[in-house]
Amino acid sequence: MKIKFQTRGDVSKFISRNQYKRSRRTPPGIKMEVKLYFYSMHPEYNENAGGFPNDIAILQLSSAAELSEQVQSANLPSSTSTSFYNGRTCYITGWGRLSGGGSLPNILQEAKTTVVSHSNCRNMLGYTGLLYLQQGPHICVHTGENGACNGDSGGPLVCDVNGKWELAGATSWGLQNCPTSSPSVYARVSNYLSWIRQNTDL
Repeated sequence: MKIKFQTRGDVSKFISRNQYKRSRRTPPGIKMEVKLYFYSMHPEYNENAGGFPNDIAILQLSSAAELSEQVQSANLPSSTSTSFYNGRTCYITGWGRLSGGGSLPNILQEAKTTVVSHSNCRNMLGYTGLLYLQQGPHICVHTGENGACNGDSGGPLVCDVNGKWELAGATSWGLQNCPTSSPSVYARVSNYLSWIRQNTDL
């Protein structure tokens, strides 16, 4: 059974490099709050369809985020090839449950992960993958030790490409109870570059 990961968050059992607390006492430059000015869901998103196709949105902030050593941006994908990120080491971050049905963290979670091929992902997801996984709109990550969970939707999947971070995906869905033995499925950002550029000045 597949589930949609709701709200924001991140991962089950990971290795955290940077831990940012939900606290008003967090030092400047580590935590910032910026109001949302505008958002646009993909016009063909369907929350009732299997695999949650086109599960992506554009957010416009009311003011520019202040970049620092702890707060950095990621580039849009440099390739539209569906195999471009396969085998690359990437990171996922978020505020989701630490396990299926588990507690929510008060520290931002981060996990090192690996992008797996469409065929491997479909095989590991079994019947659910056969029914719902789509090569263009979806990109999968899996290590067997961590993964996205409820509360992680929309969270970033970033990959290091020649020393620069690229936004490869946005958290979308996975199997019920967030088993780390199964892949986490993300919206593949490169599949939506035309739509993103039509609706932004990027």
